[in-house]
Amino acid sequence: MIKIIFKNIVYIIKLAFILVMDFTVFFFVKSVKINENKLLLIRTDAIWDYIIFRNFIEKLKKSERYNNHEITLCWNIRWKDLAEKLDKNYISNFIWVDKTKFLTDLKYRYQILRKIKLNWYSDCIHPIYSREFLYGDIMVKFSNSTNRIWNYWDLSNQTRLQKFISDFYYTKLIDNKKVVIHEFERNKEFFEKLLNENINIKKPEIVLSEYNNADFFEKLNEYWNFIVIFPWAEANFRRWNEKNYAAISSYINNKFWFKIIIAWWPWDKKIAENIIRMAGNSNIIDLTWATNLYELCILLSKSKLLISNDTSAFHIWVAVNTKTICISNWNHFWRFPTYPENIDNIKVIYPPKIMDNFNEKNLLIEKYWNWSDLNINLININNVISIIDNFLIEWS
Repeated sequence: MIKIIFKNIVYIIKLAFILVMDFTVFFFVKSVKINENKLLLIRTDAIWDYIIFRNFIEKLKKSERYNNHEITLCWNIRWKDLAEKLDKNYISNFIWVDKTKFLTDLKYRYQILRKIKLNWYSDCIHPIYSREFLYGDIMVKFSNSTNRIWNYWDLSNQTRLQKFISDFYYTKLIDNKKVVIHEFERNKEFFEKLLNENINIKKPEIVLSEYNNADFFEKLNEYWNFIVIFPWAEANFRRWNEKNYAAISSYINNKFWFKIIIAWWPWDKKIAENIIRMAGNSNIIDLTWATNLYELCILLSKSKLLISNDTSAFHIWVAVNTKTICISNWNHFWRFPTYPENIDNIKVIYPPKIMDNFNEKNLLIEKYWNWSDLNINLININNVISIIDNFLIEWS
């Protein structure tokens, strides 16, 4: 109890320092109006959010409303490698933000906010559905923009008090449907209303251009036909057990002739070693931390199948049109893992409680729309194997 009280006191003191510094910068750093056509686009969320959002950047840049604007992206630095390759044709400037440092390092936070304030933007768009008070919201305030536009919101990442305060930072709301829909569809609806035009994009798409890393391609040619498994997820409750991945790896090795590649994060290193050891097969290759994000996209585009937790790799695979099996505990179920049924090269598997009651959509939405406590490891290995067989039947 004493530890909890102490922790809360430390948090309150830290928060007070942050807010005092923020508003000191806001009032004492003066911006100079330079150009009427400067647009700041803010997104500080995760990699998968970027994947299902980025196709609308081109639409924004080519629209009648913003085609003469210089666009600056203020984005999460974890996307840097990918965004600078895929979206450089539409973006004039990037402001990369390390979210951890932005909250914990006051000097770093000051530098980012000062840069935003000094540049002065005529327009600022913050299209995140689940806003964050100490990240995107405060950046919008510092943009000093005449037009500050935001998306319809939920309270996943902020309190009602924070929302009440930060609502005053904006000048216009794009009022989307107040229902749970896939996040790609919500992005599409936002930009259709913002730009007042129909957008004919059915799903995330990544078009990969020329890449000059000869060593990387030589490595892929060596592996030739392969399947990728992505056993990592940032939250523990999203991770299917290592022994389950080892079991399906052994099954694939015994029935099919594909190599298996484990990708991608450095935190996967121990997980990868455990899977290889438990599978007892040398036909599994550990590429954790051996590729960057752009190389990961290439890797996934050339693989025959992805088997992944509900994390960034799943959405990348959807975007590069690879057959995909996603193992999910139903967290944020209708916003992220559940793509429209017309995308037939993906299959999402949920715990039995969901699979057995899938027709009760409204009940599931009410209970699990924001968070799921269902145990992902209740998902049966045989259910995954049956889908593997369906996807790989031509090679069996």
